[in-house]
Amino acid sequence: MSAIYTPTAAEIAAGSVTLTLTTTGNGLCNAATDQVLLTFTDPPSANAGPDVTRCANNAAVALGGSVIVATGGVWSGGTGTFTPNANTLNATYNPGAGDLAAGQVTLTLTTTGNGNCTPATDTKIITYTPAPIVNAGANGSVCANAPAIAL
Repeated sequence: MSAIYTPTAAEIAAGSVTLTLTTTGNGLCNAATDQVLLTFTDPPSANAGPDVTRCANNAAVALGGSVIVATGGVWSGGTGTFTPNANTLNATYNPGAGDLAAGQVTLTLTTTGNGNCTPATDTKIITYTPAPIVNAGANGSVCANAPAIAL
């Protein structure tokens, strides 16, 4: 026998439900029953933190993700690297050349260690602004007695 049971909102709010299975078509025998208690647990959640904007010449981002119910999380996305690794919630993301060229990257935090629950995800968008460009001009020689120097 196989069946699918869909709990009601009230049963989920109550935290558990007891299901009873009773035999039928028993002939001369009495019906037999068995029960199973289903306990509803909170689902996992992931928080990747707020979206941020960084300058391309100061591009590393401390991620600071968090999870609830799950035992951990894993970061994914982008062309860069996660330090010390993608399984560290508070890793630092160092963008790759592709991220900087695109001007933006979307990172996804996915919960791990979810028990029998479906993993949860959250995203963090990092936007990169171009680095400032400075040009002081060419090197040159100037006479020591020049009253002013044009730059």
